[in-house]
Amino acid sequence: MFISSKKMIRYIKNIAAFLIIAFLLWYLKRNWLELKAIMRLSAWDITFIFTISVFGVFNTAFVHKILLNGFGIRAKFWDMFLLQNASYLLNYAPMKFGTLFKASFLKKHYNLGYLKFTVFFMYLTFVMILTTSLVGLFSLLLKYDIHSVEVKVLMLVYFLFLVISSILIFVPISLPDTNNIIVKKLKIFFEARSELIAYKKNLFYSVALLNLNYLLTAVRLGIIFNSLDQNIHPAGYLILGSVGYFLMFISLTPGALGIREIVIGAASVVIGLPLNIGILAAVIDRAVMIIYSFIIGGFCSIYLWRKSPEDFENVNISDQPQNKSRPVRCD
Repeated sequence: MFISSKKMIRYIKNIAAFLIIAFLLWYLKRNWLELKAIMRLSAWDITFIFTISVFGVFNTAFVHKILLNGFGIRAKFWDMFLLQNASYLLNYAPMKFGTLFKASFLKKHYNLGYLKFTVFFMYLTFVMILTTSLVGLFSLLLKYDIHSVEVKVLMLVYFLFLVISSILIFVPISLPDTNNIIVKKLKIFFEARSELIAYKKNLFYSVALLNLNYLLTAVRLGIIFNSLDQNIHPAGYLILGSVGYFLMFISLTPGALGIREIVIGAASVVIGLPLNIGILAAVIDRAVMIIYSFIIGGFCSIYLWRKSPEDFENVNISDQPQNKSRPVRCD
């Protein structure tokens, strides 16, 4: 009996996720006494991190509203704020359920087709990659020894992401008319992307808000590293923030659980910190994020569920018509 390629990829991802999380738990257990002795995170620090997280979601909600406007959709800010918070919690479920729920919600309430949502989500991701790669690369050149092997590797990663994201954001791509299904879907994809590219002002505002989000992530990590008595140059916080923010969008495990912690730990070595300190800081940040997701994300999920229970009962990400017609919500 043969296993389909999709199932095989899913099995590999699940095994990789299990091994990564198991390694992270083993590493923390092995170094826990040493790490616990230096941890000094106060209630005020946690409150400030929560506040920063709320501002970050406000910014992301505005970015969603701005980019959807490129499709002629006047989304409500409150809907985008609730949806983003709910997706943070739901993305801890398997198969990035939060992203699927967001796609289904925008389809049902704003008539945003799944292909256009894919363009919207990927465009948002590429803008974020462009932003973090540019600032991260500048930060490395500003402060750190470019002759170091670790710095060279990270610079190369930043440079590749910068080039690829710039091409996918700015370079127009046209495809010929054909009956091929794949080419047709790609054509729809690039035509939808061109709708977003046409609004230069929207792109500018989105980059500005995502830059602010990126800085908020760096500040959040900075508070945690300071609580561990680690004095880092501000450029180091920008590098760690770029890695942490980037992995919020791209993940193999639910919520990038385990992967984000290990990668931030590795990035900490690049800026001259011990691996165990970097991993501990990332774990603390994760713990605060999970608490935020369950409190704020849980409240927003319950609110959306009480307002429209059917949104959770039938998460449909197909561009086929729904069984029940729903009005498009506009301002």
